[in-house]
Amino acid sequence: MSCTKLEYLAIQPRHELLAVELIAAIIDIVADGYRDSLATQREPLIFSTLAAASLVSRTWNTICSAYIFRTIKITAPGDPGAQLSFLHFEAPHLSGHIHKLKLKWDGRCTNDDWLSDCFRQMKNLRELRLHGAETINEPYVAPVGMKPMLAAPYLRRLVLCGWYFAEDGSDLVGMLPDTVEELVLKRLGPPPQARSPHAFPNNTVAPDSNANTPSSTGRRLENLRSMELIYIFLPLLNLKTFIECPNLRRFSVGWSELESRWDLPQWIPASLWELSLETNLYSHIPHFGASIQPSDVKIGIWGHEGPPPPYGAFLPRIRACIDRLPSPHLIQALTIDISNYENDSRNRLYPKLSDYEALSQYLQQLRSCKGGKLKAIFLNIKMELQGDEDSIDDKPASVREWLPDDESTEEGTPAEDGGLTEYGSSDDDFSTGNDGSSDDEGVWGEKEPPDDNELHVDEARETAKLEKGFPELLKDNMLNVEFTLERLSIWSGGGGHKGFCTVTKRNLLQLHSFPDSVVIRALDTWR
Repeated sequence: MSCTKLEYLAIQPRHELLAVELIAAIIDIVADGYRDSLATQREPLIFSTLAAASLVSRTWNTICSAYIFRTIKITAPGDPGAQLSFLHFEAPHLSGHIHKLKLKWDGRCTNDDWLSDCFRQMKNLRELRLHGAETINEPYVAPVGMKPMLAAPYLRRLVLCGWYFAEDGSDLVGMLPDTVEELVLKRLGPPPQARSPHAFPNNTVAPDSNANTPSSTGRRLENLRSMELIYIFLPLLNLKTFIECPNLRRFSVGWSELESRWDLPQWIPASLWELSLETNLYSHIPHFGASIQPSDVKIGIWGHEGPPPPYGAFLPRIRACIDRLPSPHLIQALTIDISNYENDSRNRLYPKLSDYEALSQYLQQLRSCKGGKLKAIFLNIKMELQGDEDSIDDKPASVREWLPDDESTEEGTPAEDGGLTEYGSSDDDFSTGNDGSSDDEGVWGEKEPPDDNELHVDEARETAKLEKGFPELLKDNMLNVEFTLERLSIWSGGGGHKGFCTVTKRNLLQLHSFPDSVVIRALDTWR
């Protein structure tokens, strides 16, 4: 008995479609890999999975797009106007998916009226990173076309890196959005005409004659909660009036001996909760006034390449930072980061028992002083071992596959069609540096690195020194210690380029104090 096509289809079993809620849950599980500790390594795989899933149907495409375009990076060698124009005119529906956006360009950017409209329609944009020069060897760039990019209506975090502004910061302050809650300024310098012949850095890109640089000082930013200044070659810290930030809670500053001397500026409010200082053994130590009373203090001191200084040299710098606070007895949580460098020698890797005892004695004084409120101490010691310089061709195949290709860039390879470069929703590249990695750190591979047994932590010996050096602090459950060894192998590629091999072995000794016990864990991890 024959039947028509419609009758045939009618008698076939029907396949139930997945509920939209179930589809969304599945995709969320896939995208959840962006949020774990291995997000950087897994990012390409997660992104390709989401891209494939978006092709299943319109429903899947709609759900996946929210994850695929959550974070966008545009690293144009010239004017990023072409990529932004595509986003604004050809794909405006994607703007609502963007939560984080990173732009890197060389100072040539369109200043057309549509650029402001492009960013105004990014209703969910919360974090914006604008990079001119990303390293000290790149020329600082004029902020041409930057102000229209700050038109996003709900921007919360702003990172500016590698630009030059007026010495009084007036053009910078004039373009800051009122909504910003976290401001990160990194490697900013004065215009070329205001820079002395011996200023650092000594290279720059000339400003565009049509650059719009509004003037404003002492502007009030009510929403600003966190501010971070890293290698600022502008006298912002010496200005009596820069901005008003009455609700600032966290202030972080990193400096070296190359910047001018500074003291804590008057525009930092007394209500500051957290203070983070990062410098080297040779920089001056500023005065912090008489009003701030931070309860959470972080001090990071690093040594230098070559013969490492003894660990005992770090203690006077740590003491100087703490003792210059107006009320050091009010510190409740203290973090001490010590970074040292060694050229492959093993005899100076570890602190001596006397180094631990001297630091413990000072911390005990800080703890037992009148009105002392110290409750938690975090001591992080990192030693970077620098290996010999090798050619890429001289390295074994297991290592060469981990090294970047000559044509690759730090941010990955841009899309061949010159369009948007999507990297999914990984948060790693948008960190403030608190995780120990640099904002400029790249992604080099997913394969398991070759075995390296050269580095190890003598757990029993180091644990015994720590327990003997900090007996009271461990007994009272106040001290957490982490010791990290990292080996950095130098590679040299075509054209004389040099860099560090990314197959870095890290052996991490962690000592955590708990009531009536000490727990030791030795971990082998890869960066």
